Amino acid sequence: MVGATVLDKAVGRAAALLCVYAKLDLVLTPLISRAAVDTLEEFGVLFLALEKVEHIVDTRGTAPCPMEQKAAGKSPSQFYKSLARKRHHKQVDRANPEC
Repeated sequence: MVGATVLDKAVGRAAALLCVYAKLDLVLTPLISRAAVDTLEEFGVLFLALEKVEHIVDTRGTAPCPMEQKAAGKSPSQFYKSLARKRHHKQVDRANPEC
């Protein structure tokens, strides 16, 4: 995906780490977290967002997004590898995404 652009409805640190790992050039989103901004800026990925929030929350809006918690303290490659390992062990429920 080198040089690609991604459009996402919300970008937190988890999504930002994957964008960095994939070597994307541009991230477009209406909503971005402060941690995502820091990550994208650190790795030189351009982005455009309409609103910046402190944290991305779960689908109920009551708690931090579980993916953000999983991304905490990881580098782009560490986060990608942690997801790749777990993907083989857990089916993704598309009807009930984590956030």
